Amino acid sequence: MKLYCAARFVQGEVEIVPGRYANGRLALRLVDPKTGEQWCVATVNIPEVNLEDDEIIIKDWSENEGIFDWLVREGLIEDTRKFVRTDLVVAPIGRATDKLKELIGSDN
Repeated sequence: MKLYCAARFVQGEVEIVPGRYANGRLALRLVDPKTGEQWCVATVNIPEVNLEDDEIIIKDWSENEGIFDWLVREGLIEDTRKFVRTDLVVAPIGRATDKLKELIGSDN
């Protein structure tokens, strides 16, 4: 499914490509549906942070600024109002919605 992304540095049609980090957590990449070129990786993996099975940490800084709000607006994640502090930034935690789960398929 193609979506129009309107984040600060990602502007245009994107396709969400799911994957898994080594610890099994969900990873999301946004790619150009025509070329397959990667726009960004929307998630970040911080293994030492405890998460519920349907929670994901969103990379919402630097080139990804605005991705969290876009994912919420599109109904792909819910804002949990939880955050993770890293050495340099604070990363928001979102909860995958049924819409996201359907979009990426049941195998992910």
